[in-house]
Amino acid sequence: MYTFTSKIRYSEIDETGRLSVPAAIDYLQDASTFHAESVGQGLAHATDTGRAWMLAAWKIEIRKLPALGDPICVNTWPTGYKGLFSNRNFTIRAADADADEAPCLQADSLWFLYDAATGRPCRMSDEHLAAFLDHDGFEPALNMDAPQHRIRLPKDAIAIDAAPVRVATTHIDTNHHVNNAQYVGMAIDALLEYPPAQRAQQALVNRSENSPVTVDVQYSRAATRGQTIYPHIYQDGAGFIVSLDDCDGGHYAVVRISQG
Repeated sequence: MYTFTSKIRYSEIDETGRLSVPAAIDYLQDASTFHAESVGQGLAHATDTGRAWMLAAWKIEIRKLPALGDPICVNTWPTGYKGLFSNRNFTIRAADADADEAPCLQADSLWFLYDAATGRPCRMSDEHLAAFLDHDGFEPALNMDAPQHRIRLPKDAIAIDAAPVRVATTHIDTNHHVNNAQYVGMAIDALLEYPPAQRAQQALVNRSENSPVTVDVQYSRAATRGQTIYPHIYQDGAGFIVSLDDCDGGHYAVVRISQG
């Protein structure tokens, strides 16, 4: 398990004074990046080998996000692999939380190893996996549902169009495409434009430990600087889905926010 501590900064909170959802995802990404750097599998290694870990999907359960100034502990660990995909768990806890206390946030994620030379996923080698494992192998997984490879849009549903987003330099990371957390921010912004979907946004604000909010994300294709992303909103039972698409309806990412 890899662990780091931090304190919630003003630049990371939303209008409620609590950690915003995109900023929470930034913490999860930072934890996995720090873990990779600590075992020699970070950015320099990716550049040298032409292979890098890419995120395919999230399932994030939010109970209650920390507030400005709260000290936190972020944990991450790989839990197994099947075929081309590896699972990685995360938690964000209050720094002084008891060991048996439920985390503020818990997440599972799917990752694959990307080969820049072929532009395709590749098989994980023993070297790639072993570097992240403790002596006893994979650590136990969290007790939660697994991420979905594919989030299906509701059949026969009519999409509500939100304002298009032109990809700017501030959306881009070292992979030269839109950072994973940015898509979730775009989806939340789209929901704010559509009054019936504002309850999904309100659920993110009024999170309850007894009724957590779940954020599912499926990443399909990377958007790059200058491209335009078209958000389409669908109602989906206990929540809403935002499909972030190109001009022909192909998905860059699909985000579902639900409660209960």
